[in-house]
Amino acid sequence: MKIFIIGKSAAAQAFIQLLSKSSNVEIWCAPGNPAIAEYAKCINISLEDLTAMVEFAKENKIDLTVPMDEYVIQSGIADIFVQENLKIFAPSMEAAQIATSRAFAKKFIYKHKIPTPKYGVFDRGASAIEYLKKLNFPVVIKYDHLAHRDAFICSSFTKAKNTVERVFAEVGKKVVVEEFLDGETIRLGLLTDGYNVIPLPYVKEYDRVLDGDGGEISKGVGAYAPLNKISTKMEDKIAQKVVFPILDALQNAGTPYVGFLSMKLLLLPNEEVSLLECLPLLSVPEAVCVFQMIEEDILEIINAAMSGALEDFSPKLNVTDDTVAGICLMSGNYPVNYKEKSVVEGIENIDEDNLELYYNDVGMNACYEISTTGGRAFFLTARAGTLNKAVNDLYDNADLIKFEGMRYRKDIGKTKVFLSL
Repeated sequence: MKIFIIGKSAAAQAFIQLLSKSSNVEIWCAPGNPAIAEYAKCINISLEDLTAMVEFAKENKIDLTVPMDEYVIQSGIADIFVQENLKIFAPSMEAAQIATSRAFAKKFIYKHKIPTPKYGVFDRGASAIEYLKKLNFPVVIKYDHLAHRDAFICSSFTKAKNTVERVFAEVGKKVVVEEFLDGETIRLGLLTDGYNVIPLPYVKEYDRVLDGDGGEISKGVGAYAPLNKISTKMEDKIAQKVVFPILDALQNAGTPYVGFLSMKLLLLPNEEVSLLECLPLLSVPEAVCVFQMIEEDILEIINAAMSGALEDFSPKLNVTDDTVAGICLMSGNYPVNYKEKSVVEGIENIDEDNLELYYNDVGMNACYEISTTGGRAFFLTARAGTLNKAVNDLYDNADLIKFEGMRYRKDIGKTKVFLSL
């Protein structure tokens, strides 16, 4: 079977490594990265060139395409492929709005009575600033559409006002102002055919860049899975109050969601759950942990979802009993001022069986050396029988990789998680 993966991130690499375990598969990837090239044929197609992707799929008689890039999904790749009678495992542009437009998602979630923090959506900076005057601080300010900077926590009116003005200056569109709630943030990934769902392992994800959950909010700099402290009662609450209401509402609106969907959930001390936002695929820290835990043929499950037969599978995925922990090897002051074009050394030192190094913002320079291309250069993971062992192995090996300005959080898996729900 000929499979075409679109992406170049660590998430794409993790998915391709899982997919390569399926029998009789031939994998292409556009544009890929140097590590992906070990598992797939990398094609030099830009992530912005959707027309070239369609032409490649046609010319090479691709059986299935899976986009592993959120911006490509946001651009409507699924609609284009469907129009050309090409099979693709991804949501339509309209269905994907639940995960690509926070303004749409917030209104949709509120309409269908799904718990979420109080919010306001504004298309004018002046209106947002007037709204801020009525709020208690801190507040959270977010871009409407997917962006390299996800959100800002603002502790004062002045900081919030400046942030709103900066967001409008950068994108000139909408901004979401959200109530700040204190709780435990986790991720739940789903694989769905629009009607039925297979949940993936719960993940504890870290999105603040400094130890102790300090510093800027990022798109994720560490994680571990599974998160076993969630009770059956809480799992049922998440399913009944969040997961199925969203999928049922999308289905009833005539836009069933097909593909991967990641939900960022906030578990509150009063034993309630709140949906913060969604992504149209797994987040990178989530993916590098979860995809190596799956012990089933992922292609078989995706094919079932594509044919509407997902209900024939067990609702519980067969996964390893091991724990996987991962950290992001950041460049410079990511996400603010990160350093590019730093040559990387020590990759060959990551050779333990339980370690995986995923390339994210790295590429090959003119001298054919691996060098950084962005702020989240690598994700390093360790897999072990316990969280403590995985974390210790992770930090014992993190400094084997070296590049100028490299840093990482040193408390992944070491912070206390209050969950007892």
